[in-house]
Amino acid sequence: MSAPALAGDRPFRITATGGLTISKLRNVSDPFDVLKSVKGIDAGVGMAWPLAGSLEVQPEVRYIQKGISFGESEGSDQNGNPTGTFETLHVVDAIEVPLLLRWEVPTGGRVHPVLIGGPFVSFEIAERRKTTGSQKSSVDAGILKNTDYGVVLGAGLELDAGPGRWILHGRYEPGLADLGSFYASDGVHSGAWVLATGFRY
Repeated sequence: MSAPALAGDRPFRITATGGLTISKLRNVSDPFDVLKSVKGIDAGVGMAWPLAGSLEVQPEVRYIQKGISFGESEGSDQNGNPTGTFETLHVVDAIEVPLLLRWEVPTGGRVHPVLIGGPFVSFEIAERRKTTGSQKSSVDAGILKNTDYGVVLGAGLELDAGPGRWILHGRYEPGLADLGSFYASDGVHSGAWVLATGFRY
């Protein structure tokens, strides 16, 4: 059973999505249990071409933020008076290029479950150590290696909407590249959950 036609008889489909990342560097030593996940943003576009039946190949280009949180701390002024809580983050901004296989579960209705998976490669465009909350700062931090790669595993729902579909996808992206040393830890890897919504036409 083939996927229903979208936006006329074009031989490809265009997807534009944006959403939230929840990420945490993996294999990082945390003896005091203070390291946390950090939230970021994800946005990108993709083009899909049919291969056979409901199976498509979908390359994408995405802007994505990943990193780690060192947790919250209590700030104080020069006299020792409390100034509020701040959080220290290590954030990597990257351009990510996934090459996905997309399979639509045949249902025959307006709601279409999909499964996606494939490799990704990403290229760092910025790396910062920053604080948010009562203290705000951002400084360059070139600690990790600039290139990452890994896999994308995900699923979602797509709802017929006019000439296209409204989509809601969730993904997990474990990085496989050794990103080098991160303070006292060697051989760290990226890891991120991505929840995105958008439109396919």
